[in-house]
Amino acid sequence: MGKLTLLLLFITSLNSNALIPENFFQDDLTIIESIALKKKVTYFDLGPLYKGDQFHFYAKDPENRVSAEFPVPKYFYNSIHFWFNIYTLYNSNFSVLHDKKNLNIIYDVIDFTSLSKSGLNHHTKFALQSKLTLNKVKELRKTFKNLGKRKSSGIQEQNILKALKSARIKIPKGKSKRRNFFKKLSNNLRAQTGQKDNIQRGLSNILPFEKSMNKYFEKFRLPIELKAIPFLESSFNTKARSKVGATGTWQFMKHIGRHFMDVNRYTDGRLNPLLSSISALHLLKQNKQILKSWDLSITAYNSGPKHYIRAKRKLKKKNADLEYILKNYKHPHIGFASINFYSEFTALVYALAYRENFYSEPNGNAHSRLKTFITKCTQSPKWYFDNIKKLEPDARKLNLHFKRKKLKVKLKKGQIIFSDVNLNPKRYYRLPDKYITKKYPKNWAKLVRKLKCNTI
Repeated sequence: MGKLTLLLLFITSLNSNALIPENFFQDDLTIIESIALKKKVTYFDLGPLYKGDQFHFYAKDPENRVSAEFPVPKYFYNSIHFWFNIYTLYNSNFSVLHDKKNLNIIYDVIDFTSLSKSGLNHHTKFALQSKLTLNKVKELRKTFKNLGKRKSSGIQEQNILKALKSARIKIPKGKSKRRNFFKKLSNNLRAQTGQKDNIQRGLSNILPFEKSMNKYFEKFRLPIELKAIPFLESSFNTKARSKVGATGTWQFMKHIGRHFMDVNRYTDGRLNPLLSSISALHLLKQNKQILKSWDLSITAYNSGPKHYIRAKRKLKKKNADLEYILKNYKHPHIGFASINFYSEFTALVYALAYRENFYSEPNGNAHSRLKTFITKCTQSPKWYFDNIKKLEPDARKLNLHFKRKKLKVKLKKGQIIFSDVNLNPKRYYRLPDKYITKKYPKNWAKLVRKLKCNTI
């Protein structure tokens, strides 16, 4: 595409969806970047990086809203601080450039707010933001190289030196040591997009299910703070699906999900926040029984328990916690995501505990404690939704485990249905609360095996 043609197209199509990343050649993207942004993208100096930072105040839990089981440990303090600001200060229009080994080292924060207001469609804005962030990372890597050669007169060089000083990092003396030091810093450079707006959306998404989820935590006798995990995993996005196939708010992989709930051609329990919450609580309770401490149990939710069981055995310390293992055990499978999972979780625990100070009140229907039923008859999900919609307008939203393309298929009895209203006992068996903790959801169908359907 000619550059003049692309320029005219851009000017006439700011508010259309015509521009998507797949249409761009590299130099075309550069032209659009210069037109759309001009000089509006802001590169912060070190002064306002943490403007509005309230972590130190809330980390003390001033109103005792957080369980004593989840303090802010000294060892994780800096990393929890970093993630707390990612969740409460910066929305997705910001990219924070930092050191991935030491999250106390913040080099820059890029503000893409002007890009978000440019009129470009979502895909184009994402492509531009990613490209500009990558360009900034490349610039900083050149700056690290200059510093390794003792070239420190530039503004960026001075900002990096200020960031290191602020984090109380000493630069080694000696030509070789200095070069290697800055080379490591260059390799550790990472960009993190802000998440505040995603957490805000998550608070709206959880609203219909939250009271029922709270009931499940109570029945399992597990800390309510564990509710931060689906915010960490997916920002409580019911449609979330990762590149490796993890699905739903709790991001269950298929092979793990099938252990607890039905995942087949017609239903996928991972898509239902209530079914996946019950399954996740079963899994977390098992993790706690095996690993003993919550920091390991929660981290194992992300990466599995086997590496931490192996670490305890190798270190010959049965009561080893996450801090001890991270200090004394190295394994390639315990990478950035695993190392930071508990810090991210704890940051969200405190952010959600005091959420009215960071997020606006969500809009939507807050359902009362939803009832769980098992079908006693062969029927299609569509038949149920059509017959209940006057009494339960949100019936479909509460039963997302039924796959959209299979709603007309008649399914055998034993299907799980969540409802805010009482259902006909001739067709539906109400699940007693005791079975929520005693049996996995995939086994609830056995409870109606001998029960007859009565359509009269």
